[in-house]
Amino acid sequence: MDTPISLSVPAEAGYLHVLRSVTAGVAARLEIGFDDVDDLRIAVTESCNRLLSLGAEGRSLTIGLTPSGDSLTVAIEIDAELAGWPFAGSHETLAWRVISGLVDEAHEELRDGRPTIVLTKQTIAAGAR
Repeated sequence: MDTPISLSVPAEAGYLHVLRSVTAGVAARLEIGFDDVDDLRIAVTESCNRLLSLGAEGRSLTIGLTPSGDSLTVAIEIDAELAGWPFAGSHETLAWRVISGLVDEAHEELRDGRPTIVLTKQTIAAGAR
């Protein structure tokens, strides 16, 4: 299963369960441990909340899941133009420490002017190397 998956939902907290469920479903099909799937689900929730808290008038949240042989990369973006993001000092917040502590890699970037959080979780096989 190396096919990328993308899903967009309205940029409202009531739709986050859909993104969590899709992420958990894809991660469970890979060799990602049960606890790691749960960590990833929490990281997706916190990332979505972080993007929703920007106060930007986003119309949608989009999640892109890219499985590979040894990891799952999850990119979450909000459909809002926001210059200057990520903000200085944003990685010093408790929310960011929670997010980055739950996954193997995490970073923020602008993709076509849209705030995006990218998470990577390694598979069990990759951790054994």
